[in-house]
Amino acid sequence: MGTSIPPGRRWNGPLNTTCPERVPRPGDHPDTACEYLLPECDYVFISSSSFVDKTAPRLLELSRRAHTVLVGPSTPLPPMLFDYGVDTITGFVVTDPYLLDRALAGVAMKAMFEAGHRIHRDRPGS
Repeated sequence: MGTSIPPGRRWNGPLNTTCPERVPRPGDHPDTACEYLLPECDYVFISSSSFVDKTAPRLLELSRRAHTVLVGPSTPLPPMLFDYGVDTITGFVVTDPYLLDRALAGVAMKAMFEAGHRIHRDRPGS
């Protein structure tokens, strides 16, 4: 989940953010609060790790009235995600595997984002 507005969009009013987390910190809500919080949100940012922990289908269902953004460097990029309720897909495409390998090994951490580029796709017609 996230706390910002997608690129290219403007929000002209107070921004009330909610951040459900598996391990909440002060100011966060426990992830179980998603059942109550997400249906009331205008924008929902869902980490691509939700595919790994198998929560993506439920999070998308709870967010069906919101603009949903799937985020993270491991985000899958197929357009078929739009059929499941995702409105915006953001991910990372590696263009220099050697540089990324060095960054992930801790040799050149700052070079991680130089090893590729971000991809941003919106649902057609949105």
